[in-house]
Amino acid sequence: DISTSGIGFNCNEALTIGAVYDCDLTLWTKDVIHAFIEIVRIVKSDSTFVYGGIFIGMPEMDLKRIEISATVETYTAE
Repeated sequence: DISTSGIGFNCNEALTIGAVYDCDLTLWTKDVIHAFIEIVRIVKSDSTFVYGGIFIGMPEMDLKRIEISATVETYTAE
């Protein structure tokens, strides 16, 4: 789950609220965006964790790539 403000994801590893993680995001178009994500929400679900994170210092160009990708994905799913 991705938007221009952040990302939601499942992970088996225990991450820390407030921590910033360096990652590469692969969009459905196979584009890869380098990002820094600050963890702002954690929910324990069975044997996994559901996280919410906000982007830190994301360049405007990459935000537009995410916005366009999400828009196209929404229209192709309908």
